[in-house]
Order: sequence, then structure tokens, then C-alpha cells
Amino acid sequence: MLADHFPDLVDDNSIFSAARTWEGTRFCVDSRLPPAQRLHILRALVAGYIEFGLQHRVDRIIGLMQTGILRSVWERTGVTLERLGSVQKVGAHTRVQAAAISINQAQRERVSAVTGLTRVLERPKLRLVQNAG
Repeated sequence: MLADHFPDLVDDNSIFSAARTWEGTRFCVDSRLPPAQRLHILRALVAGYIEFGLQHRVDRIIGLMQTGILRSVWERTGVTLERLGSVQKVGAHTRVQAAAISINQAQRERVSAVTGLTRVLERPKLRLVQNAG
């Protein structure tokens, strides 16, 4: 989405061709949930982004979000963001910015220290099937 619809919000477009760069722009939690439950889900999603990236050898995850979400969701959970371009106004009031999350163990440790979450993704259980032949 960022490369196709908002490439002008990124200063260095070479990021779009990096093989181990993924995009994670969609990030939603039901606003009707109680605040404590929303906070837990947000923290688990942030930790999950990093865990998934580590498990799948992703170097960074890029995205475009409202500036308030970059601060309140990502930075407040311990994530260090790299801003990829300047803040832009979309519509009458919304301010957005492209950013990247480096996926590494230090990032995981910072998020864990802030959130208390050490592992949020379950690994699938493998079942060995013996060949009958």
C-alpha cells in the first residue's frame, strides 16, 4: 500500500525493493472493548509484529500510520521507530507519517521490558506421520 499509493511520503524509495522488508500498515483494535483489554491487545500485536519478524527473518516492517498512533502504540510499548519521511496532512485533520520498525532482539527486549510480554505467538505443533509403505 505504501509503495503503490503513498510513495511520496517516503524519502528513499529503495526501501520498497528490499527483500526482507515487509509492510504492516493495517493495525486495528475494536474501540468498543474496555480500555484495559484494548491496551493488552495492542501490546500483544506490537510484540507479535516483532516476534513474527524474528521468526521469518524479516529485517524491518514499514508502514504508514497516524502520528498519534506511532507515538501512543509503537513508541509507548518500547519500539524504536525510524521515520521514513516527513509528517503529511491527509484530509482536514489527519497527520500521517511513514515509519520503519527494525526487527532485532534488542527491539524485542525493549518491548518485553515495557509490556511484560515475552512470547505472544504460538508455534504450530508438528505431527509426524509415519509412512505406511
